Amino acid sequence: MRGFRSFIPIAALLTFTAVPVHAQAPVETFVQQSVNRGVAILKDTSLDAAARRKQVGELLNQVLDTHKMAIFMLGAAREKASSADLDLYTDAYKAFTLATYGSQLDGYGGQT
Repeated sequence: MRGFRSFIPIAALLTFTAVPVHAQAPVETFVQQSVNRGVAILKDTSLDAAARRKQVGELLNQVLDTHKMAIFMLGAAREKASSADLDLYTDAYKAFTLATYGSQLDGYGGQT
């Protein structure tokens, strides 16, 4: 179940890609550009696995607010946590999220 929750943001991100180009608002444009950048990284055959992981990590750092995602995932438990614990948790959540996406890069087979 925890693994599934980490994929919710990407599923939401990909949902916006079906919006027609002529009707795109700034949010849809941002999402489409982000998805296009991600696909370009995945298709770049000049990158080795480490460089691809690094570039995807940098992209995710730019487009995902992992701090807000982590706090959301805590739900009501966030009210009882200390600031120090929240900082540790959000750092761990970010590392986990990036590692999870990074570990799946080798499974990309050219899909669009």
